[in-house]
Amino acid sequence: MSGTTRVNQIKDRSTLKSSRLITIQPKADKQLLRDESFLFWKEYCKIVNIIKLKKMKFKVSPEIFEKYPNLIEAIVILKNIDNTVDGKEIIEILRNEEEKKKNTLSTIQLSSHPAIQPWRDAFKSFGSKPNKFSSSVEALLKRVVKGNELPDINPLVNLYNYCSVKHILPFGGEDFSGVYGNMELKHCAGDEEFIPIMSKENEPPDKGEVSWLDDQGVTCRKWNWRQCDRTKVTEKTKEGYFIIDGIPPAKKEDINEAAEDFIKLAKKYLNARGEIYWLDRKNPEVEVNIKTKVAESSQLPATNLRKEMIKTQKINKSTKDFYKKNPLEDMVDESLVKYKVRDLVWEAIKKAKYGKYLKKEDIKVEHPQNEEFGDFSTNVAMVLAGKLKKKPNFVADVIQEHIPSRNVIQHVSLKEAFINFHLNPKWLANEINKILKEKDTYGDSLKSREFKLIVEFGQPNTHKMPHIGHLFSYMYGESIARLTKAMGLEIFRANYQGDVGPHVAKCIWAFMKNKPGIPKTLREKAGLLQKMYQEGATAYKEDEKAKEDIDRINKMIYLKDKKIDAIYKETRQWSVDFYEEFEKSIGVHYDRYYFESEVAELGEKIVKDNIGKVFKESKGAVIFEGSKFGLHDRVFITKRGTPTYEAKDMGLQTIKYKEWPFDYMMIFTAHEQSEYFKVVIKALEELNPVFQDRIRHYGFGMVNLKSGKMSSRTGNIITGIGLVEQAIEAVKKLIKDKNDLSEKEKEKIAEKVAIAAIKYSFLKNNPFQDSVFDFEESINFEGNSGPYLQYTYARAKSILKEIEQSTIYNLPSSPAGGQSSKDFNTEELLILRTLYKFPEVVFESGMNLAPNLLCSYLFDLAQKFNLFYKKHKVLKAKNEERKARLAITAATAQVIKNGLGLLGIEALEKM
Repeated sequence: MSGTTRVNQIKDRSTLKSSRLITIQPKADKQLLRDESFLFWKEYCKIVNIIKLKKMKFKVSPEIFEKYPNLIEAIVILKNIDNTVDGKEIIEILRNEEEKKKNTLSTIQLSSHPAIQPWRDAFKSFGSKPNKFSSSVEALLKRVVKGNELPDINPLVNLYNYCSVKHILPFGGEDFSGVYGNMELKHCAGDEEFIPIMSKENEPPDKGEVSWLDDQGVTCRKWNWRQCDRTKVTEKTKEGYFIIDGIPPAKKEDINEAAEDFIKLAKKYLNARGEIYWLDRKNPEVEVNIKTKVAESSQLPATNLRKEMIKTQKINKSTKDFYKKNPLEDMVDESLVKYKVRDLVWEAIKKAKYGKYLKKEDIKVEHPQNEEFGDFSTNVAMVLAGKLKKKPNFVADVIQEHIPSRNVIQHVSLKEAFINFHLNPKWLANEINKILKEKDTYGDSLKSREFKLIVEFGQPNTHKMPHIGHLFSYMYGESIARLTKAMGLEIFRANYQGDVGPHVAKCIWAFMKNKPGIPKTLREKAGLLQKMYQEGATAYKEDEKAKEDIDRINKMIYLKDKKIDAIYKETRQWSVDFYEEFEKSIGVHYDRYYFESEVAELGEKIVKDNIGKVFKESKGAVIFEGSKFGLHDRVFITKRGTPTYEAKDMGLQTIKYKEWPFDYMMIFTAHEQSEYFKVVIKALEELNPVFQDRIRHYGFGMVNLKSGKMSSRTGNIITGIGLVEQAIEAVKKLIKDKNDLSEKEKEKIAEKVAIAAIKYSFLKNNPFQDSVFDFEESINFEGNSGPYLQYTYARAKSILKEIEQSTIYNLPSSPAGGQSSKDFNTEELLILRTLYKFPEVVFESGMNLAPNLLCSYLFDLAQKFNLFYKKHKVLKAKNEERKARLAITAATAQVIKNGLGLLGIEALEKM
């Protein structure tokens, strides 16, 4: 399994790393362009310019205020900063605020939050896509809501991130030492320099993009989306400016409160002094009490070297826009209650004669941040107010008056022009009955879609043990398959495995050399192959004779040489059988296994047949010129005439489509392979139009271990099976004293709980960011973990075992049979107002490929149920109250079971 990126050999898809070679050709008369990297403007100034200092100005261009007349910018200047403190207290308040926001925002659609939606609209207004380039505050809150901690960068950055999250306002900070001239918020020409943080590559802004610029270039792209490297805040920062952006509904007093809070905390923790300056339409420019570096224009050469540098160094833009929108994102399930509420809003808008100003699809109905404001909320009055040239509160009043009555709604209220809907407790009670009636199918979409989706995941190589990355892929891919099936899609699970290549030859070389005895169990056989592979891999690096022998064995495997074929087939079958057994044990299954050996010949033929059309001969090899499409060139057939991994992908995807013509295919691997797949997918699209916009690679983050104490029985790496085995042993120790369980029950429970612990720990985080696996946290029965959810389910089932199932059904609208929410106590109502959201959470988790949304929901539901259980009697309650509480208990158990099932976790009735 081999391929080539430029001149670098790549060994297999699981370790694939792509690179992009950028060559800058300096002009002969420009001696300042000395090498292949950028000669930054700062360095240029050092050489040819006299640097002067003058007082600095911040300003906003008139064009910006024409488009955003109510914009307010607070500029906080900090001096005397000590950013070398340990910052533990800052991290503590940041983590506490993260937890608060996660609890309050996890059940709503963040994109329509009143403080977030205006920024999404603002980004759209200058041609940006908020789903790809979100405001800084939305990016922070997305991470927080998904249960991921914000990175610990340095005390000052952590502090302004805290203030941004707390006040839900975009916050950004820059170090004055990297600034040249004045700062201005304006539309970009498109050729300005922008070097992102931790990069050396120029990524110029789009034409018309709103950004902050100084005399050198862009300091922050897309208003507050991404900062540049030269002005980044570091531990050495002594003076800095910090911009707080405000657009309605944010008011000056809100922004001022955030600014003063920031200054107060900066003084407390960093010994800094601060002051606030303001920019608005009446005051578009302000001079601040700080001096900035300015290069004298008279010293510049007649030809504008700076523009010449950018022109010479211009490279292909980032390919982050390579993929079209995920088609799942456009899917809706109109049976969900949120769409019923949207229909009511639409009816009211039409009755109010506002229908011509927007479409029904433009109406956003989401869960409000504060549950006191109701179950659903819409900002449609604000959207219409600008078009109608009326005040938002007036528009909201008119719409509210025209909202028709429905059983689902108890009442409608207004809060700052937001129209809030409070669901009828009677309807919530009926939803309990629906859960108990539909049982295991509750949460599945009622609509079956004629949409065929292939999910490719797992992809371990034979003759080796699966590592933790494979284990993550197994568990994430299986959950995505289950979630998208619940959306009503037709799902086909595919696994592509490398069963030929150098890794196989290394294993077989060591196997033939050692002639080991044949183990009895598949587990032992797989362990032996891993050991042989490691020995072969070491020899390949250190022993030239062994390297020659392994290369010869590799060729013999491809040629199916009789001397090697029998050993190859036998050991290959060990791996295949072991994988299937392991996959079954962790709740993963496939519709089809594809192997590298079966697609290589077809892939080679496809490439050769299309030389001169899609592919090109180059220096004896056959390549695809990705550079024509803003990508990079890759070798598909080597000089030796062998197909690379890229060519094999041509055969693989052709076979897939022939066997199961798909509407869309998702390939999940580690994110290191993203650039590889962009080239492969573009080649497929050029080969056959049927593949156009139908294939997408999704690169998930790396899984790192928090503790280095874990060890593997099979060598110096942590294998996937090794992690599972250690988790099982750890759980056994936790439940060893459970006297009500037999040893056989303990064995079974330990395995199920261990797998739940690992799966939930993997799935509760953003899959596309790196994560840390905390072994102790994963098996905790009391925290945000898989075992905690299993234990909550078992607790609910233990209550229900004591009564007849028939007594649970037909819950009245409330314990007293009335319709008022007062008939339900606070804890009961909290559960009722959470359970009905389950189908919506399932759909959105699948649509966004985000099992972590479902994890957050289940944890929230479990916490609410355990609070209810702690404060109120169930079995000892009387009459209708008892019946209601039993029904709530049964419905909670059912939803937890269904949710765990979609994560691939088994719900246990006894623990």
